[in-house]
Amino acid sequence: MPSGTSLCTMADINSPETSVIDVATRASWIDSWRMSQLTAEGTNFVEDSTWPRDAYDEHRSAMHKSLDGDANGALNLRIPGIKEYSYDVMGAAMKEYWAGTMSIDELVVQVTEGWKLISEDRGIIDQLQIYRATLGLEQISEYDLCQRFRSTMDSIDPRTCRQYDPPENEDKTLETVMYAIGAVIGVGLVLSTVAWVAHTFIQKRRLQRQEEERQLQMIEDAVSAMRDLRFPMVVLQMKTFRDMGSFVSHEELRKNHGSKLAWLDTPDDIDKFVTDNFIIFLSHQWLSWTAPDPDNLQYECARSAVADCALQKEWDPENVHVWLDVCSIPQKNKSQQSCAISSLPIYASSAHAFIVVAPEAVHKDLCQMCSLETYQNRAWCRAELLSHSLTHGVDDMYLANSQSLVEPVRLGSAMMNEVGLGGSTCSKASSRAVA
Repeated sequence: MPSGTSLCTMADINSPETSVIDVATRASWIDSWRMSQLTAEGTNFVEDSTWPRDAYDEHRSAMHKSLDGDANGALNLRIPGIKEYSYDVMGAAMKEYWAGTMSIDELVVQVTEGWKLISEDRGIIDQLQIYRATLGLEQISEYDLCQRFRSTMDSIDPRTCRQYDPPENEDKTLETVMYAIGAVIGVGLVLSTVAWVAHTFIQKRRLQRQEEERQLQMIEDAVSAMRDLRFPMVVLQMKTFRDMGSFVSHEELRKNHGSKLAWLDTPDDIDKFVTDNFIIFLSHQWLSWTAPDPDNLQYECARSAVADCALQKEWDPENVHVWLDVCSIPQKNKSQQSCAISSLPIYASSAHAFIVVAPEAVHKDLCQMCSLETYQNRAWCRAELLSHSLTHGVDDMYLANSQSLVEPVRLGSAMMNEVGLGGSTCSKASSRAVA
């Protein structure tokens, strides 16, 4: 609450008799705030304080406007130390600002710090309560003062704010509860982390076992296929192949050139056929999901390759036959297609020559460049390579990557990689794995 001295000071400032003289003599350092202080004659200003008449008239006109009920005027601070606030701090700072030696930001900082020092020196709580009283506002409660100015209140009387502090046991109870909640949350997080790690480990092991089982099944299927021809080996006369103009599907060849196809139904049939005939196995990567060779790049390359291979081997062209996936494997009947694909190791190992057809070309759907490097990454391409090389070695394996002469394949480490590491293409429009 305001001190007795402060209240006496405020009573003196606010008394009508005293204020009429003080506002004129600047004794209180407060501007006029009552109409009774601004009479038409201005005796208290012009006669008692020797104000010039024109200065008083200007002052009276300005104050009437500020004190008018419709005006938005701001009254001076009416608290003890008004001269220090207004003249010593504000006046001195404004003088420098008007002189151009201080910026507006520096002015604000200097006035704020100056007023803070005055309020602390005179008692910030007393000043606050007095100022609220001059504005007709209720006094701030003792509880709120303790919440806002605890250190100041404690410096006045440490006992005042203690009565509003919660009991010590209540603080300890709350602290204990918070610790307990934190412990539960911590344990929950640990258990959740352990469960996640365990689940991830189990899932990883399960996926690893599935992959091992898949690869084992692939090997077993390949071994089984080596003993079991699930679909006839179908080969095409080399002359007919060179006259096709493009890669032609198995169904179309069967319909239009059926007599030019040789159907070898059993491994014994294959053995008898290769006694008097020669088979060239063409291995390539499909360049589209729906068509093996959309731009005919591989066909032209393969067409030159089979002729050059037969020439190098000095084979009679009439006895040379070609195996090519799109020509020799059913494309419409998916069941037959699957059986033929599982028999690829027998087909590849039965051929006299193996030609890799891998000119550089762009895959129509993937928009990626295909070449010998991408061919070597295909799982079925590697399976065909290995099936032939394990039976015949590498002497009869050739590379055709242009329309020039075929060249012997140099089996690098990439081409001899484990077949299971190669990729396979799952077509969006065809279930055939790219060979």
